[in-house]
Amino acid sequence: MIGIAALIGFISTIPAANWLIGNVGTCVPNGPCLVPVGFGLMAPSGVLMIGLALVLRDIVHRELGAKAALAAICLGSGISAYISPPALVIASIVPLPCRSWQTLPSISHFTAGGSRQRCFCRA
Repeated sequence: MIGIAALIGFISTIPAANWLIGNVGTCVPNGPCLVPVGFGLMAPSGVLMIGLALVLRDIVHRELGAKAALAAICLGSGISAYISPPALVIASIVPLPCRSWQTLPSISHFTAGGSRQRCFCRA
């Protein structure tokens, strides 16, 4: 029962984060809405969903398995792509440039029981 509830919650966090980016906080023209995150820093308001998404993802993975977690990511992303502005959808799928994925430690790697995370870099 908790697995199904976490699955539904996890699926909804993806479109919810994209909705927050466009509607909550101080909205920048042609950019995201920003919220204060401490120490004088601002971040896109979608980050408010990240903690919940990671917890729910871990519960789904533990209770229902990796395939269910992957399916939830695909379904949530599909819903988000359908309801979000095209610019946000494109920004969500284009990889960020980075020097090397080995130099970017991932907290999720340690909290998700050793699952591998990668930063996709442009050559």
